Amino acid sequence: MPLSTPRSSESGVRVQGSPAGSPWDDVHSMNRHSNHHPASSNSTQYSTAQDRSMSQDSRGHTPILSHATGGRHSVPHLTHKYAQVDLNDLSVHPYAQSSTSRFGMGMSTSSGLSTASIGLGGGRSAQSHPYAQSSSNSHYGLGHHGNGSQFWDADADGGWDSPDWEIKREAQLEQERRELALEKKREEENCERRERALEKEREKEREREREREMEREREREMEREMERQATAVDDQVWNEGDYTIVSNDGVRFKIPSYYLFSSSAVFRESAGEVGVESGARLPSLSKRHTTLTDPIESAAVLRLFLEFIVYAKLDIPDDGTTLQSLATVKDLVAFLVKWECAGTLQLFLVCLREVVRQPSNVSPLAAFIAGAQAGDAFTCSVALDISDWTWGMMDRLNLPAAPDANVFDPHHMPVSVWQLLPGMYTWALTSAWSGNPSNKENNERQTRRSRDTYAESEDDSASRCDSVLDRKVHAWQQWL
Repeated sequence: MPLSTPRSSESGVRVQGSPAGSPWDDVHSMNRHSNHHPASSNSTQYSTAQDRSMSQDSRGHTPILSHATGGRHSVPHLTHKYAQVDLNDLSVHPYAQSSTSRFGMGMSTSSGLSTASIGLGGGRSAQSHPYAQSSSNSHYGLGHHGNGSQFWDADADGGWDSPDWEIKREAQLEQERRELALEKKREEENCERRERALEKEREKEREREREREMEREREREMEREMERQATAVDDQVWNEGDYTIVSNDGVRFKIPSYYLFSSSAVFRESAGEVGVESGARLPSLSKRHTTLTDPIESAAVLRLFLEFIVYAKLDIPDDGTTLQSLATVKDLVAFLVKWECAGTLQLFLVCLREVVRQPSNVSPLAAFIAGAQAGDAFTCSVALDISDWTWGMMDRLNLPAAPDANVFDPHHMPVSVWQLLPGMYTWALTSAWSGNPSNKENNERQTRRSRDTYAESEDDSASRCDSVLDRKVHAWQQWL
């Protein structure tokens, strides 16, 4: 338990629990004597024999605690009735920690103060002892001693329970949390950068793999092309020319290159090279060879295409009355669109419209399919104007339907024909059809009325589209 040092009104102290007339009373008298000493200072040393006699009591004993006067005294030996202590050898005492004197147990005064305080180990090195008192405002803390040393006082500076200490501690913890959060953020950013770098490397590797796969595919395509060329057979008609085309089904066509270059922009660009002088693109002799792989690029389509661009002859196989001939017409239009034969396509549609208008054996259904594939609603309207074509005039083997039904009747059109038409045009055909397929007499009456309308009105496609079978086929432009 710490010593309690009650303050006294006089310049002296009494150790708590000391009886009256004890050696501690001499301490009070000596303290009173030291307050009037003219040479008081912060050092406690004894140098004369008279002062040694002043420190003895009436019993001839020297008290264990001596007053802290300013005189230069030296007490080599201190006796007490309870103990004999060599004051010059008190450095071994557990309570004595002094850097200026080996006086272990003494008094420490503050310059200019009238009240002295008892401290155990009253030297400048006593700050580590828990019972050391100071002349500052603290009672048991380590404070400002008489020699001018400044020590930390838990009570004077607030202590561990003070609000200031809590604020400082909280600020320190907050700073540590911010540093940890910043370090964590930097680590996350580093991880993200590493992940992005790895992702870029993986993307580059995937890109290289795609390039290698494309290269392998080109090599395989070249091998297939060489095999097709090796196994291709020459066409019996188209076997002379400087440009070679191998169809998808292995037929070799040789034609003059200028026919292809004049009709197709793709053929010109794929087989051309830039001239040195004029900068014009000229056909290259080393690139006048093409192997076709698309299913629409069959030998039948190429024969129809070459006959049209070379001889201006439109010879539809089987007059468009079979499913295969209808598919050939559809593939021919798709071929002209793919190879950018814009002029050839428009000329083909004009010829096809004129063929179905004239008395001929060409099915109007072929013109309708060609117009739907090319996105030409006018060609479809012209085909719908032909009202006397029935399924009995078509191939009954591949196109089973009611013999007396109109070829444009959605209720009797085979599913194989529906598959040749784009979805938008099948919807438009169903919306435009207004005839009653189950009433043959009604159909005949509508047909007779349309013939009377033809005789009274001008012979143009728009008026016929308004009258035939009561279908307003001119509204195709709005539906599509």
